[in-house]
Amino acid sequence: MNIKKITSSIMAIAISCGTVQALNYYSPKHFTAVAEEDEGFSEVTVGNVKYKVYSDHAEVNECSKSAVGEIVIPENVKGINITRINDFAFCECRKITSVVIPGSIKYVGGAAFWGCENLGEAFLPDGLTLIERSTFKDCEKLKSINIPDSVTKIGGDAFDHCISLTSVTIPDSVTEIENGAFAYCKNLRTVKMSSSVRYIDDRSFVNCNSLQSIELPKTVEKIGMNSFQCGNMSSFTVYSDNCEFDKNALLNGTQNGQLVYSGIVYGYEGSTAQQYAEKNGYKFVALKDDTITATTTTTITTTTQKATTTTTATSVTTTTTTVPEKPARKLGDENGDDIIDAVDASNILALYVKYSTSEGDSPTKSELNVCDVDGDSKINAVDASKVLGYYVYTSTSGTKSLAEFIKQ
Repeated sequence: MNIKKITSSIMAIAISCGTVQALNYYSPKHFTAVAEEDEGFSEVTVGNVKYKVYSDHAEVNECSKSAVGEIVIPENVKGINITRINDFAFCECRKITSVVIPGSIKYVGGAAFWGCENLGEAFLPDGLTLIERSTFKDCEKLKSINIPDSVTKIGGDAFDHCISLTSVTIPDSVTEIENGAFAYCKNLRTVKMSSSVRYIDDRSFVNCNSLQSIELPKTVEKIGMNSFQCGNMSSFTVYSDNCEFDKNALLNGTQNGQLVYSGIVYGYEGSTAQQYAEKNGYKFVALKDDTITATTTTTITTTTQKATTTTTATSVTTTTTTVPEKPARKLGDENGDDIIDAVDASNILALYVKYSTSEGDSPTKSELNVCDVDGDSKINAVDASKVLGYYVYTSTSGTKSLAEFIKQ
């Protein structure tokens, strides 16, 4: 498949649907990477791994799907330092169990380990500044991950569905956690948050139903939609006085068919955390010491605001039901968040690029059931275009289903 044609198709979709801005935000950077013309390199295979070797650096390009067990990436090949792991390099290498990445690596590409379902541990080197989009998505047995203190941003869906993760330490260097970064990590119990984080984007920790408490530092400026929709969340502490909350940033169950939060919001008197809690009828407890940090213990006092002395929280508690685990994905909803939007279109494009540029690989039955929206037994730019078009349609109050929209 001609890569330039793929890239042209992607841009045509975005322009025709009027959502270039959305795609620019959600699209993995590998779309740019695969469009570049590679010249002046030799290809070297060592064991199960193929490398691109240039005069001044080398890149991990592809791993055989038959690779088994531990993968140790050397610092150099043919005497040339390996500095990069390319997009999709280990994608769906289902039998590898661990990977050791040397300090010479400065970039790990988008979806590099996506779908490595038996990968139990990964050792990332110091010097990385970004964990790319979908890097470890669907690594269901990933139990431990070290995030180096050089990382400043964790990309969208980076650890989506890493269901064996139980704890994570986000270093103080991290200032942004992108859309869905830890979504559906259902056994994640402990998160030590960066003391410098500013933005926690939509769905960052959605359905992390083992997470019972979280503390966010003074630096946090924005908490996105469904960021902490966690079924067992009971304690939510915000040390920022002026943080912007999406209306549905914090949820843990339902009452009378509505999503609600029945736990306690801790924050300072007069803060936006207090305003958010009172506006939504959530119980608010004021922090007494304004010098508190996210790693110290403090005393608390209950405010006397009318909204916090009602019995709303009690009644909600008795009727709260746990947010259910992720259901089967519906047509077009690639990431399974029950919303069909530009994220899904972008992810379908990623699958299209992946299978169009990889010999011998083909979509799984599950991927076809969700992403082949026009029913031609292929995942391609047409499917992404239809999903993106449907997103525009629903954004302007359209009410038809995706299937009905496609038929019209």
